[in-house]
Amino acid sequence: MILRIGILTALFSAVVFADTDIPQAGPNPIVFDQTAATDNLVFLTAGAAAHNSGMSVGDYGPVKYMWMTNFNDNTNDYFKWNVSLATGAAYHVWALLNSGAAVPLKLSVEGQTATLDFTTRNIGWDKLDAGVINIPAGTSILKLVRNAAGGNIDIKSLELIRESDKPAYDKRIADFKRYPAWFTGAKYGIMLQYGPWGYPQTGPRKSLQDFANGFDVGKFVSLIEASGARYVIWSITLLQYRLIAPIHAVDSIIGAPGYTTTRDVLGEIATALHSKGIKLCLYYHAGMGQEPAWEAKQKYPTLFHSTGAGDHSTFFNNWIAVVGEMGARYGTKLDGWFFDDACNYYPAPFERLGAAARTGNPDRMVSWNAWIAARYTDFQDVWFAEGNHGDAALGDPPVGANGVFTDGPQKGLIGQGMFLVEDTWCVGRANQPINTQVSLSQVQGWVNRAGVRGRPLSLNIEMWEDGTIAQATMNILTGMKTAYGPVAVRNYTGNVAPATEAPGTYFLINAKGGRLSRQGRKAVVGWADVRH
Repeated sequence: MILRIGILTALFSAVVFADTDIPQAGPNPIVFDQTAATDNLVFLTAGAAAHNSGMSVGDYGPVKYMWMTNFNDNTNDYFKWNVSLATGAAYHVWALLNSGAAVPLKLSVEGQTATLDFTTRNIGWDKLDAGVINIPAGTSILKLVRNAAGGNIDIKSLELIRESDKPAYDKRIADFKRYPAWFTGAKYGIMLQYGPWGYPQTGPRKSLQDFANGFDVGKFVSLIEASGARYVIWSITLLQYRLIAPIHAVDSIIGAPGYTTTRDVLGEIATALHSKGIKLCLYYHAGMGQEPAWEAKQKYPTLFHSTGAGDHSTFFNNWIAVVGEMGARYGTKLDGWFFDDACNYYPAPFERLGAAARTGNPDRMVSWNAWIAARYTDFQDVWFAEGNHGDAALGDPPVGANGVFTDGPQKGLIGQGMFLVEDTWCVGRANQPINTQVSLSQVQGWVNRAGVRGRPLSLNIEMWEDGTIAQATMNILTGMKTAYGPVAVRNYTGNVAPATEAPGTYFLINAKGGRLSRQGRKAVVGWADVRH
């Protein structure tokens, strides 16, 4: 029976795709799971579709499925997906694409009158709500074409969910969101891509264990206090997959020593920062493309890079084991996750991953880096936004808002931005100088512009192995503290102040929101940021 089904499937594919230049990759047909109650989006990646040879996948290195490009002809370019449904149903469709013009597109079911016509927005990358299409039971061909010429379109995927499942899906998204006032009211924080891959000002770097054992937590916390920052984003992996903490899941997966440390430096940092009222978020790169031995354990499908297709459940299971253990270990002292290179994941069970990321702290923020593309999932809270200075963007929240985009490619996400203070993200080579590239006035201008809309900015600074930074950068950080003072709002969610107070000033508040002098510290709840 299995052999017969395989032969029939092969014959069917040969018939329906007789005019195909590039055949469909991965599962064929793609079976819609109509029984799942969560993670029930259907992902149709453009790379896996049958398509003509004039289009190609964007190549950004191994284990990164990006998008198909050169979708720019109004008659010959097409994508086809052979799909199978147990029960016919109406499906809501989103398109992840990049367009610099308003281009009409058509999604149709071959052999059926059902079509979905929609038009791209001239906004660049978008997660475009395309509408609803009826798909019959059985096996069908979904075909996407352009209805007019006019500029190149990059397309990553179509995402579909049964229309009857959409209300529950929307509610799960709303329930997932976290927009904490400590973050949207923080104005700025410090980000460090700093770890055992780093170097001292001169000479060779230390071993992993020596790096961990020599790290001065007190010195680091004093640096953050001197900056006035109210949160830290710490990169625990980057140029190497080496964790300065005893994470047993990593040891179990890799099956060899040298990837974790005995001393829990991350735990000590979390405890010390929280004792000062400073929040901690962790940046995590999953090790793909940076650690061959670790990457080999993830059993990535060979087709993934070019198609986005294939089973990468081993990677997800390993990821959940590591991230879940760290979440449980640090609990409420870990306030957020920033997950880099989401192109290594997508398409992914983002609901399941999000639940794992919140292990130990249900209020922990989550962010996925889609780089220049539109958001890869709505099961997240914060725009990753590397290289962003809080610039004006489509859907920007209004002045006095909570920082959340109301439209555009990052709709529903806090508009955080992270940018370089120096000329690179980290000290990643021997004898590397740290060259400060921005001025205090520049940083203040960016922070002011973003802060009035509740958009915090994360200043990425370089740090040498011994925990020191460039003096020019230190001058900026101390200048920021002088300019803004402490801005964390603890146990106080409002930003209302009497009209007699000058905007941009700060004052101590008590539990009732009243102003106190600096001497009334025993009654202090936090600092209020005056905005009119």
